Amino acid sequence: MADDLELVSRDGTVGLRVRVKPMARRTVIVGVQQGALVVSLAASPHEGQANRELLRFLSDLVHVPVSRIQLAAGASGRTKLVRFRGVDVTQLRKNLLQLPQGSLASRNSD
Repeated sequence: MADDLELVSRDGTVGLRVRVKPMARRTVIVGVQQGALVVSLAASPHEGQANRELLRFLSDLVHVPVSRIQLAAGASGRTKLVRFRGVDVTQLRKNLLQLPQGSLASRNSD
């Protein structure tokens, strides 16, 4: 699954396209579609709640502090560009490949 992800390394950052589906029952990776990670989010898109949930979820998922993850594009849309600062593209890919098969990872919105 993670082998199909398009990760772009540029200027000390690694870019990852993410397609989000807000208002889900739980936050979970659904899969990869056209090179983008597809994530269902247990948060409303209202006032950036889904964006914050996405960044927290990715931080937990790849073991990178939220302070080193930036929503570079797509703040008001479903397709987003997330940039990881100071993260090696090989390490990021490795972290994503270590995910279990199936639902891959999930987080309840408690």
